[in-house]
Amino acid sequence: MIKYRPASTIQHSEFKRAAIRFSIFPQNYAKTDNGPSRVRNLRERAFALYIREIKLDNAPQQPGTGSMKRLFPALLFLLLLFRLAPAPAQLAQAKRLEFDQKPNGEEQYEVLTLGRRGMLLTYKRMDFYSNSPLFWRFTLYDTDLKVRWESELKIKFPLQPLLSYQNADHLYWLYGEPESQKISILKLNLETGDQELIDGELLAVDDVSEFRVLGNTAFVAGHYRDRAVVVRFDFFSRQSRVLPGMYLNRLTVSSLEVDEAAQLVNVIVTTSRRGKCQLTLRTYDYEGKLLRETPLAAEEGRTLLSGRVVPLGGGEALLVGNYSTNCSPYAQGVYVGQLDESGQKGVRYLEFSQFKNFFNYLKPSRRQKVLDRIARKKEEGKEPKFRYLMLVHDLLPTEEGFLLVAEAFFPQYRSTPSASFSAFSRSGLDRSLEGYRYTHALICGFDKSGKLLWDNCLAMPDRLSYELEEQVQLTRQPDNKLVLAYPLEDRISTLVIRGSEVIEEKDDYELAPKDAPERIVSTENTTLAAWYGHYFLAWGTQRKGSLANSREVFYLEKLEYPMK
Repeated sequence: MIKYRPASTIQHSEFKRAAIRFSIFPQNYAKTDNGPSRVRNLRERAFALYIREIKLDNAPQQPGTGSMKRLFPALLFLLLLFRLAPAPAQLAQAKRLEFDQKPNGEEQYEVLTLGRRGMLLTYKRMDFYSNSPLFWRFTLYDTDLKVRWESELKIKFPLQPLLSYQNADHLYWLYGEPESQKISILKLNLETGDQELIDGELLAVDDVSEFRVLGNTAFVAGHYRDRAVVVRFDFFSRQSRVLPGMYLNRLTVSSLEVDEAAQLVNVIVTTSRRGKCQLTLRTYDYEGKLLRETPLAAEEGRTLLSGRVVPLGGGEALLVGNYSTNCSPYAQGVYVGQLDESGQKGVRYLEFSQFKNFFNYLKPSRRQKVLDRIARKKEEGKEPKFRYLMLVHDLLPTEEGFLLVAEAFFPQYRSTPSASFSAFSRSGLDRSLEGYRYTHALICGFDKSGKLLWDNCLAMPDRLSYELEEQVQLTRQPDNKLVLAYPLEDRISTLVIRGSEVIEEKDDYELAPKDAPERIVSTENTTLAAWYGHYFLAWGTQRKGSLANSREVFYLEKLEYPMK
């Protein structure tokens, strides 16, 4: 029979022996295979002994007994054991740059990360009250944030920047004149800073939504007279023409991608008729000739909402996206389809309820209720339905296949008193879009056949963005670890996973200069990008000083997540 043994009966020599043993030879416990568990058990034991001492300290004392004398060995033992605990890895500031910025919005900065080649900073000075040219300055920094080259550009009025596209060698900017077909395309060499401006006219486009470049040809998706259209613009002839089969009624462009290896253009379009939606992949060659048209069929009761093509080589590819039960933008799950030159070979459907960790963003009690509901539905032979708005990232290749990251969000509105009362606004309130509230991100690993290998979840309850943009960034570490991170206004939140396992729980890093004499009053427009290796790059605007006297700066902060 195990009896309760008060801590006061344990001899001080036992504490001393343990303290000396662990302080001199902690590696004997930390470096063995079961070292972490042994250290954890010892810490738990020490903590229990310390609590018992506290209880005894609060008990009636005998004359001449000293509480501190009795507590000291326990305190020493406890502190030495916690010393063994390895500190969790955290984001750390590697370097920071700051640039003074006018607060009136006439100065803007834009950042483009280029992996180990560095990053490109674009400074834009705009005068909203005159017809003077726009002034842009491009600066390429290396990975130590040292300047490699600078290049300046003046954009004549009334050209306005529309969209940009970047490949391995060049950055392209598309400029257009309002109420005109005149355009100008900037081709900026990322290695040298050399520039080339290509002027021309873009026929049959009123507004643009996507912009890609393949070789010396630009492909622009947009609308003309309320119809979707994709136009090819040749850099040499300066002529443009509509791709065949694109200017049709009830058609929208879901995605426009270029395959540089195969010199192909893949356009995914959606046609809507009588409440039903059909996704179709159209493949064009470099000259804009339609090579094949592949209807992407879904099984009965399901509709493919979006798709991204993953070229595998040899004429084969994977198609990944969201699906629903109808034309609603609310997705019910993820699908992976196999394609070859003959067409679609098969599709795998994954309901959100089939992902093991999809609902981990919920509080434990709420999550358990959802899992119980899923179990009841399956016992009844039914598949539970969950619907989310999902923002799917570009797919990331891996040795096994690819990574999929998709963020769940919903639009958040603000109600304000209406200026006028009408039958259509009985409440007397107007609703305006405040931004997009993100709930969580789904991270999945697939093999090259499209089979799901693992899934994980990153909760994002505190992220509100004015623009619908990708928030989650990831870097890869040894042992198949992934560092997931997303920005908040004044900090970066991280989570470390390995497959479906969480290695390190969520942690926050505050965005602030080291040993700065000035106080940071506010932080806005925080953006984060995975840079190279285990480094991230964060940027945004901050006000520094005091509420009465402050200045605005644009900052660049190189962040390192230490490799273990």
